[in-house]
Amino acid sequence: MKFKLAFLIILVTLLVSCAKTYVQPTSSFQLSERGYLYDIARWSFTGRVAFSDEKESFSSSISWKHQQSQDELEFVGPFGQGRTLIKLTDDSVVVDYGDKRMQSVGNVDELVSRYTGIKMPVSALKYWVLGLVTPDTEYVEIENGFMQLGWTIKYQQMQAVEVLDLPRKIRVEKNKVKLKLIIKDWDMQG
Repeated sequence: MKFKLAFLIILVTLLVSCAKTYVQPTSSFQLSERGYLYDIARWSFTGRVAFSDEKESFSSSISWKHQQSQDELEFVGPFGQGRTLIKLTDDSVVVDYGDKRMQSVGNVDELVSRYTGIKMPVSALKYWVLGLVTPDTEYVEIENGFMQLGWTIKYQQMQAVEVLDLPRKIRVEKNKVKLKLIIKDWDMQG
């Protein structure tokens, strides 16, 4: 009996000590201390996203893979239905709904809005999900976030991933457009 209890205590201790991430309070967000994250060329995450505007709302799982010159976002609705894959480069968008695929060249934010109905600056969002401002664009720092391009970005919860301090819960708003993102797993491949 004592052996089983000791084994259980050791097992729980090992599991807790091997945990890769832990949640930190929101107050840990410091915009001025995040510049090193611009140098990370490859990252990915999985999580949940909820979007709403004056016309519609949806929620889904999200998987985002970022490489230096391309972003790939995959959305899957409740119960695995409604898979959408979006591939972005600096000047092109490919949207794949499974039964229909569209490809265009032009302004990425306008193309994503046209194809998906989501009016969101995805070109800026790739910085915002890391807790960064879009380079060479004015911003105003606020408590637990900043305002940029007319949007308010708030970091409601941060998490430590290896030695990095990354967002866990993000809220992005402009007028009646709202995006909530909960990031479960980060993979930083710097």
